[in-house]
Amino acid sequence: MAGAALEIGDIRSSQQPQWFTPNRLLMLFCCINLLNHLDRGIIASNGVNGVLGDAGCLNDATCIRGTSVQGEFGLTSLQDGILSSAFMAGRLAASPVFAHLAEFLNPFSLIGAGLSVGVCDSRTLVGVGESTFVSLAAPFVLNVAPSSQSSSWMSIFYMFIPVGVALGYVYGVVVGGALGWRASFGIESLLMPPFAAFGFMSDRIYLKGELDKVDVNPPSDEESLHRQRDNANIKQTAPSQGGLLSDMKELTMSKVYTTNVLGIRNADEVFGGLTILGGIMGTYCGGRFLDYTGFTLRNSFNIMLNLQMCWQGPVNLASLPRVNPNLHALALAMSTVCVHIFGDVPSGPIVGLFQDWVQNWCITTLILTSIFFLAAAIWGFVKSTCLQFW
Repeated sequence: MAGAALEIGDIRSSQQPQWFTPNRLLMLFCCINLLNHLDRGIIASNGVNGVLGDAGCLNDATCIRGTSVQGEFGLTSLQDGILSSAFMAGRLAASPVFAHLAEFLNPFSLIGAGLSVGVCDSRTLVGVGESTFVSLAAPFVLNVAPSSQSSSWMSIFYMFIPVGVALGYVYGVVVGGALGWRASFGIESLLMPPFAAFGFMSDRIYLKGELDKVDVNPPSDEESLHRQRDNANIKQTAPSQGGLLSDMKELTMSKVYTTNVLGIRNADEVFGGLTILGGIMGTYCGGRFLDYTGFTLRNSFNIMLNLQMCWQGPVNLASLPRVNPNLHALALAMSTVCVHIFGDVPSGPIVGLFQDWVQNWCITTLILTSIFFLAAAIWGFVKSTCLQFW
């Protein structure tokens, strides 16, 4: 794709692909982000996941017949939870690897490769597509966003994660209920290949810092030969000088990043005070909002879900500027790994095992949501030395 001789902000687009503008890139990444997370909602929806049903159920109106995936394969709640979390195996394994490869290869080609694996292979490897995209796309969004709107752009990008999951629930019920659960995945698999092909076909998009190293005027044949030799030497020596483990070591030395992801050091009064103030104001404002809209279960559920999804963009925005630009992809990858290792990877099987034991979804849901009180308490005492860096 030829370069277009235009200027876009601080980026000299004469060196960029012809299709590229910051707004187009954000729109492209938001669409891929939505489709990537559509799968999570599909597998969790009743139209696809179904119910187990009663063992040995005959044509009796009093028994519950198994439906869709859970009913067809006779999965217990524990096995169903493992199935829901299986995609994380590919995601956790591939995230750091693809983030490191982005230092040497075209990130768009890596995104295309990851999306292709996610489309063509089993559910366990679906996470490969998610891992490559989420790790590599966010640094591009942060880099091309206008400096005064970087928070908004990151929030828009991450907004499509819950939107994709929510649409997956609706899609799974509508398509799975009408055409069967297999058709839900079959139709979904037709939506992603154009984006994967685009990743392979697109020329490299240069970030702002990289454009300083790119000459506007084409070099002579002799200069090109010297540069090819230099690039070959760099590619041969770069992995040995700074491999994946070396990059991860450098990443863990960033205090703000490790505080956001893991939490180290003692909490201070400022952060504790902000937590208390936020809890008081949040509770009061939530009550006032329900007084205004009407106190119903639907309104309460809507405000809870909306407020629950507002943290992801700001947390990642706080992490990325505090690490070296060449580690942005790895930072996102390791942040994703930590989120899922301590979150949805163990939660599915654990909740399924607990449900198999108590056989009461009300108790299971009550125990699960009570974890939010523990999370709130941890944030009150979390090690928050990152405040001194702002």
